[in-house]
Amino acid sequence: MPARTILLLILCVILARRASSDEQMICSRPRFWNTTFTSVSNKTKLIVVLGSSTAAGVGASNPAAAWVSLLTASVAKDGFRVRNSSISGSTTSDSIARFGSDVVAYRPDFVLLATSLWNEDFADAPVDAGDRYLTNTRMLVNMVRSIGSLPVVIGPYPNTLSSPVHVQTIKSIYKEMETFGVPIVDCWNASSDPSGRWLPGLSVDGTHPTDLGHRVLYDAFPTSLFSAAYGYYQDSADTEAGAFFSSGEQNIAVALEQPTGSWSAGVWEKECGSGLGDVLSVISDSGKLNVVRSRNSFDITLDDTAVFSAPVLHTQPSWRHIVLTYNGQTGSVSLYLAGRLRGAAGLGRALNARRVMIRGCQNCELSDFVIYRSPLALDDVSNLARCVVLRKSLEFWAKLDQPFPYGFFNSAHTSTLGNATPGWLFDADSTVHCCERRLRL
Repeated sequence: MPARTILLLILCVILARRASSDEQMICSRPRFWNTTFTSVSNKTKLIVVLGSSTAAGVGASNPAAAWVSLLTASVAKDGFRVRNSSISGSTTSDSIARFGSDVVAYRPDFVLLATSLWNEDFADAPVDAGDRYLTNTRMLVNMVRSIGSLPVVIGPYPNTLSSPVHVQTIKSIYKEMETFGVPIVDCWNASSDPSGRWLPGLSVDGTHPTDLGHRVLYDAFPTSLFSAAYGYYQDSADTEAGAFFSSGEQNIAVALEQPTGSWSAGVWEKECGSGLGDVLSVISDSGKLNVVRSRNSFDITLDDTAVFSAPVLHTQPSWRHIVLTYNGQTGSVSLYLAGRLRGAAGLGRALNARRVMIRGCQNCELSDFVIYRSPLALDDVSNLARCVVLRKSLEFWAKLDQPFPYGFFNSAHTSTLGNATPGWLFDADSTVHCCERRLRL
């Protein structure tokens, strides 16, 4: 072998070793992209909606059918009032300009930022308009925090003018909003078709929602976040070890404060034995949808009738991520394993989720049980499988990382609670970690 070739080989080995020494393995537990969260301090029990035409009720056949009106009626039972300061055609710059007169003067506890992205000249210049919308929305979030209020961001809606560039920009906007550290309402996944247009029956003019469209937007709202800000809230510590351990068919059940037509439910599971049976169940007025663990597959059943099956990805004892989603407008249920779509089917009935359960089996471990009020998309589920918990329309998150009953908190910052049957054990040496190689800085 020529000397020059030998020298090149030696150089390649040196560079490879240097590159590997500059890498490190980063592992993390399931987490938010940004853990910042603001608690209310004004104690007025007032919610101000600062938005544009859809928030003002345009498209609804009568004022009572608009999503803000539905929200107003829902929170009234807990003593909250809603002041709607939405004006058709408003941009985020307009919202900033009238913040003092329409928000500060009333000292609200919550401000819903509901200005439409499409008022920012988004149809003609999606990228520039998207950047401006994000910049101004981030500014509004900081303005709301500065007066002791909690900001809630109402995400972008579909539109008949959508193109692939618009769709990609909106997805990027939702991802960036996750870094704000505030609650977000998902107004996209349950109402948009793949091209970014409203699903059939949800829009009166391609821009504004019908009564049903307003209902879908309201449905995505985790309204229990308001009462949670007034009650005692304690998050579990950010520990690095531990998971709930099942020695039989114990379950954890969560009753939603209000039913939701579209939803997602997920959990990390580690099967250490040969346990079979239900692992996740969603109960509605019209039936019970189950994810059933069998020998070689996960089977989806509706009232014990088979819907479809997905093969088990591995047989060795290890953590696996399971997510079941349902879109109430399309009637489609989907199963994701390890962040990948493994099966989908249409159902012949609506399934308005009222109660969600996870169930252990003999020698199974469970961690990070989440419930969303929207049908998460593939990229959303992929993020969950990489240990990133999304805030948008998040109703419930039990980390299950401390011994029961002391660690059973809802880390979603809502007042939705879950109940566990007795018999759970705790394995302090087992935990979910997502790991990746990164260059050392």
